[in-house]
Amino acid sequence: MKTDTLICILFDLLADGRITAREEAEKYAISLRTAFRYMDALTVANVPIYAERGKGGGFGLLGTHKLPAGFLTEGEFNAVTEALSAVNSQLGSAQLQSALQKLKATRKGAPNLTLSSGNLIIDAGHWGDTGSYKQKLAAAEKSIEEQRVLTLKYHDRTGVFSERDVEPHALLFKQGLWYLYAFCRLREDFRLFKLGRIEQMGETGETFSRRPLPQELPLWQWFSAENSVNVKFEIKKSALSDFEEWVGIEHIRPSGKHFAAEVRLPDDGGLISKILAFGTGIKVIAPESLKKRIAAAAREVAALYTSESKKL
Repeated sequence: MKTDTLICILFDLLADGRITAREEAEKYAISLRTAFRYMDALTVANVPIYAERGKGGGFGLLGTHKLPAGFLTEGEFNAVTEALSAVNSQLGSAQLQSALQKLKATRKGAPNLTLSSGNLIIDAGHWGDTGSYKQKLAAAEKSIEEQRVLTLKYHDRTGVFSERDVEPHALLFKQGLWYLYAFCRLREDFRLFKLGRIEQMGETGETFSRRPLPQELPLWQWFSAENSVNVKFEIKKSALSDFEEWVGIEHIRPSGKHFAAEVRLPDDGGLISKILAFGTGIKVIAPESLKKRIAAAAREVAALYTSESKKL
């Protein structure tokens, strides 16, 4: 008997008022006999369940029953429901919505939280986005839930375009960005796809069976030692705020008139452009090889505008 299923059935009773064993059996993929065993277990745990036979019958809770007052403090309850509301505003997940209803059922007079009244807002979309980003996010979540194969039109960070079929397994949120974690049939391996780089996604009409996830998920290994580099920076105060958001404030320390930082970064096609975006606000101190590449890229940019000015 699984404890998490037992708790879910209790929340169903609290939220819906009345349930049937058959409904719970179908919902949690258990046998009818096992569903009855869960009801018995709740009764043994002093949960006041009553049964009504016949058409329209089922199991219910006495109206006076509620979870212990100390189950969640007021602050904890508000924080949990608010966080779920904020995430659900992006995903539009039926499961998250169900979880919210069950949590609110544990407290009388629980507020109907909305983003306009909460303290937490999550919006990973781009400025000026008209809703297409949120639509992709919702479509990805739906395909994961229903185990439907997606076809993606994808642009990787080097600008290479590809079309591929993937089996979506999870959504990842890191550094303010959403990623789709899926088994790529083109590469025959699990891959991370940045949602913002997906030009278009659609269902193929095919379903799939979930695969065992690799032991080492890319949640902690976003780049390997082979394509990363230790970089030492000098940062001017004018660029400090933006630099803190990029690498994290914990890596930065005062150094004379300026600030210094040493951090390991993915050395991909976007590193040099990211550094150049700071202009004269930051300076790479080491390694020397990266400094030379930045200087070469800066000369190419300067040459582009120099040639245009001569034509004028």
